[in-house]
Parts: sequence; structure tokens; C-alpha cells
Amino acid sequence: MSILTDSFLDKQGSALPPRVLRLALPEVCIQFASKRIAALLDNEAGLNHGSEDIMIEFEQSVSLIFKPFLNHAKSIVNSGDPQDLETVWSALLIAMESLLQLGEDEKSPANGDAMSPGMLRWTLKELASEHLRNIIMILHAHGVLKGDLSCSDRMSMSTWESIDRMSFCKEIVGEWRQSTTTTAA
Repeated sequence: MSILTDSFLDKQGSALPPRVLRLALPEVCIQFASKRIAALLDNEAGLNHGSEDIMIEFEQSVSLIFKPFLNHAKSIVNSGDPQDLETVWSALLIAMESLLQLGEDEKSPANGDAMSPGMLRWTLKELASEHLRNIIMILHAHGVLKGDLSCSDRMSMSTWESIDRMSFCKEIVGEWRQSTTTTAA
């Protein structure tokens, strides 16, 4: 998985045109990583054994979802075709909506054994939500995402609607909105 991530991050990868990224990131990186995360989470027996190996795979999968997008964010945002950003961003948000839901057995770190399946899921979700927060701040810095709830641009509205559906983010979404409302773009 890290080889795939690296192929989108190397010098040759930076030369990929936005229209190629619009197809490759959602269909290759995001889809493949999302399926791998789902398989890891569905394998309850695997979560009970080898938690260090599972966390490495989680980290690699989350990196495959986020790092290529981060690496190419400027190119995608400045492509001149808003569809480039919208396509990749919506695929990423759909993947995060699926991942960032709270399950019954997930507990915050203060409430459980660090190696329990619930704690592994919690740790994965914290990792993914932190990456999501970073991308939100980067998109805000590029001027394409606003936290102002009265803002009527489609991308900002659909982003915050999507994040509102992520039950894991309920406690922190207000802080994200505040940061994207008060910080100068």
C-alpha cells in the first residue's frame, strides 16, 4: 500500500494533470484504501491479534486516502475546472462518512484497553479525523472552503453537511468551523 501512496507523491506523480488525478484518486487511492479499512474493521478476530500490524495497515490506508490529495491539492484547486476538486473531495468525504461513524464498542482512550478492538477502531478514527481536519484547513487557506454557515457556496455547504453526518466528529466540528470562519483565507 505504501508503494501505491508513494507513486502519487514522487516527482513524476507531481506532473499528473488534474483531470487524471480526478479519476485516479477516487477510483484508485480512496476506493482501495476504504475497502482495505472496511476489511480490517470487519475482521474482529484480526483486531484481537496483532494490533501493531493492524495499526500499521490502518495508518497506510489513511495515508493512501489523504496524502495524494494533500500532495496535489494546489494543482487540483487551481486546475481551472471545479469538477476536478469536487470529484476528489466528494469521494474523500463519502469515504470519511462511512469510516467516521461511532460503533457501540468504541471508547475513548481513557475508557479501555489500548489493544481492544474498540480502542483500535477509535484510534483509527482519531487518525482519520485529524487528517480530515488538516485538509479542511488547507482548502480554507486556498479559499475554497468556508466555515460560515450563512455561506452559500455549494462546496462549503456540502462539506459541512457531510461532516455533520460523521458522528465521530460531533464534538470537534464546531472548532473546525470556527477555525475556517475566523482565519483569513
